[in-house]
Amino acid sequence: MRLNSPLARVSLLLLVAAILTSACTRSTPTPTTTPAPSAANQYPRPELLVETQWLSEHLNDAGLRIIDVRSDLRYKEGHIPGAVNLNPAELDTNQPVRGMVGPPQQVADILGRAGISDDSQVIIYDDHLGLWGARLFWVLEYYGHRKVSLLSGNFPKWQAEGHPLNQEEVKVSPTTFTPRPQPSALATKEYILENAIALSLVLIDVRTSPEYNGEERHSARGGHVPGAINLPWEFTLTPTEIPEFLPLNALEGLYFGLAPDKDQEIIVYCQTGVRAAHTYFVLRLMGYNKVRLYNGSWEEWGNDESLPAEL
Repeated sequence: MRLNSPLARVSLLLLVAAILTSACTRSTPTPTTTPAPSAANQYPRPELLVETQWLSEHLNDAGLRIIDVRSDLRYKEGHIPGAVNLNPAELDTNQPVRGMVGPPQQVADILGRAGISDDSQVIIYDDHLGLWGARLFWVLEYYGHRKVSLLSGNFPKWQAEGHPLNQEEVKVSPTTFTPRPQPSALATKEYILENAIALSLVLIDVRTSPEYNGEERHSARGGHVPGAINLPWEFTLTPTEIPEFLPLNALEGLYFGLAPDKDQEIIVYCQTGVRAAHTYFVLRLMGYNKVRLYNGSWEEWGNDESLPAEL
């Protein structure tokens, strides 16, 4: 049965529903000596996800840079002590299409003003679901910075657990961030066209099913890149009041049927590369070694009549 057939997609969605139902109960996180989630999750790359308890005990660590990617208003209402506010949209450019990551100097200037140096251990959090946090995670990895993690449960979990808050804007001295673009983290439309027929390549569309099917359009054309499999990004989160990433066994239930080999190449895309960045992070957390984000996503592909599209 083809994975991108209607029957296969229905089967996959039924499997996801079962996984989400069983994932509502999470174990209590335990402090660790390194940036890592609770031991119960056993992610292959645990250093990419920091627990709130660990962060509360390491706020004053030298070299730690906490980045708050919420709005300026939300930041001023209360933020994690020491956190610097950064608008991740400023790292993007609208050339040639909306949402493309900015050139090296633009990104280096913004990150440097936020106090992120080549040696900083960066921990990012956002409002709720981790979308913009994951986008900044991808930008940092694309530009060669590997010491970066997301905060599990984001700001809502920190606040719900009663950890300290601060309302004063954090001022930091500008630093030097050296951009080192990593082509292996980025997919272009040319790369997809050249490699789409490769049997080992997995192309995942993380948008909603109506967007994937062409019923909902945000570009000139509806539909999806031919051969792409639809697996919406939010399926990776627990259906709880404070969403967190599913435990490893549940994530494996989602992705191992699509890419059983951790060295398989995977390309993820959405509309403008934000939701896809969330899935990019999840796959990296799971230990996949060859993940690319198609930065142009459907914003580029769906508005280019010369490119093939499938409904």
